[in-house]
Amino acid sequence: MAFRPAPGDPNKPTILLIGDSTLEGLARRFHDYAVENGYNLRSIIWYGSTSKQWARSKDLEYYINESQPVFIIVSLGTNEIGFNDYGVREECVRQMVHTIGDIPYVWLGPITWPRYKDRGMAAAIRRVVGDERYFDSTTVQLARQRDGLHPTYEAAARWVDIVVQWILKEVNIPGLDLRMPTRKTTLSNYVSLRPSYKGRH
Repeated sequence: MAFRPAPGDPNKPTILLIGDSTLEGLARRFHDYAVENGYNLRSIIWYGSTSKQWARSKDLEYYINESQPVFIIVSLGTNEIGFNDYGVREECVRQMVHTIGDIPYVWLGPITWPRYKDRGMAAAIRRVVGDERYFDSTTVQLARQRDGLHPTYEAAARWVDIVVQWILKEVNIPGLDLRMPTRKTTLSNYVSLRPSYKGRH
């Protein structure tokens, strides 16, 4: 897989992780996998973000151009499960996938939110990305933090382990190596964007 230097070690290929606040826990464990297997992990955590914000800004394009990733992981949709305009949001997912282009990727679907029932966001994402790239996060039992929504760090780590096994078994990405980490690492090389952030235009 060809790559060019990006933030992190210039001699390593980059995995790009983008999404909403669910990344706060996911990024830590994905970082363990990246370090173990010789990758940079570039994490872009946009708190409160939705497919609309990512599709209607240039942030996804910017971070793809910046890091030239060999693999992209998207975790997005949880902030959208209480809405009804899924035709619009499905088109936003389609725009994001168009921006990703030929880069191998997977999309981690929204987790359950006790306060709201998903009226179609997960289905909208799955229709666009296909079963082969869509991970149904509702199949994972996740202990939650006090807010009742965000997984504990331990639960997020278990979620990542399950996702990685799914990737290795079900997703055909030549050359991708994701052996189980042998140690915990300290998350680095990440961008944290506030909910008030309006995106690049």
